Order: sequence, then C-alpha cells, then structure tokens
Amino acid sequence: MNAQGQTIKTKTIGEFVQISNFRPSNAKSLACAHYLSLNGWVSGHRRAARKRKRWSTVLINTRTNERCVLGPSVTSFAQAHNLCTGDLYKLINRRKICYRGWMLESTLKLAQGAVAGSIF
Repeated sequence: MNAQGQTIKTKTIGEFVQISNFRPSNAKSLACAHYLSLNGWVSGHRRAARKRKRWSTVLINTRTNERCVLGPSVTSFAQAHNLCTGDLYKLINRRKICYRGWMLESTLKLAQGAVAGSIF
C-alpha cells in the first residue's frame, strides 16, 4: 500500500522494485515484513495489518462534510487540520467519539444507523 492508500499487487519483487524504485534488499524486507513500512509504503504481510488499518483510517468532519484519509502520520494530519495530536490519538483509539467536529467514518455510520426505539 502506498501513501495515497492504493494497494498495488505484483507477482515478483523485481516488478515491485521497478514500480517503487527501492533496492531489491529493501523490497524483500518490506515484502517479508522485516520492515512494516518504508518511504511511504506499507507491507502487505499479515504482520503489518494493524499499520495498514491505521493508514487507511477515514476521518470525517461533520461541520464541513470533509472526508480525509489519515495517512502515514497522525502528527502531520493534526498539524494540517489545526488539531491537538493527543486528542486526535484519543479519537483514533476510540476513547473520544468526536473531536472538533471530526469523527471516525465507522463511528459516524454507527451513529446514523442507530434508531431510537421504545424502552419498554
């Protein structure tokens, strides 16, 4: 997965080297999950699943309806949108539901799907 969130599949490491301009040893280390990420790329290995999930997290601003992918750096996302990094981490780790109008896309879908029913 590259920094834009696109998953690129290749049959050989040589094909990946041509696409990414990595040295073959670095490409092999990325493929085998010795490196979970390298220069804006995330490994496709099962051990890197948590990192891929974090990179592809979608945040939605409920005030402006802006939809953004978190990307490789939480800190740079926070600086770009004038947010506190600590509070953004709390939002991502689901310790906060909403922070300055930003919500996780999954949380927003659950909130929209919730229907008030009768208590009795």
